[in-house]
Amino acid sequence: MERIAEVLEKAGYKTFLPHRDVGVIQKLTADERARIFFGDLRALDQQDICVALLTGPDHDSGTCAELGYCYAKGKPCYGVSDDIRWLNNFIWGVCDEGRNIVKYPEELPEKIKSRTSLKSLKSLTSLKSRKGRKSLKNRKV
Repeated sequence: MERIAEVLEKAGYKTFLPHRDVGVIQKLTADERARIFFGDLRALDQQDICVALLTGPDHDSGTCAELGYCYAKGKPCYGVSDDIRWLNNFIWGVCDEGRNIVKYPEELPEKIKSRTSLKSLKSLTSLKSRKGRKSLKNRKV
């Protein structure tokens, strides 16, 4: 997730990483879980675009939920997948039937620029799929 953040920040994106900016669950209390959940949800609501790292044979369920949430809100979704053979077909569809999927994080800035129809890209969310962890990135331009 840090590599995606690094690439996007270099391209001018301001990033939001839940584990960095909201924190990770230390105690399984309802208050702490709610604080982190609603912090992530607020970040998703503030974004225009969603990017997810989709590696391995089974994508992180939280990442997929966040992708679905953004898709349902009409936000373009992008993915980074090192092996599309593992790509879940529904996630493929959410990522504009595979057109918004890249193999390397370095391809993201150009892909986003070429595929977005937003006149003024205000912010970007990026999610990383990895068992138990995810990341969000946002951009203000």
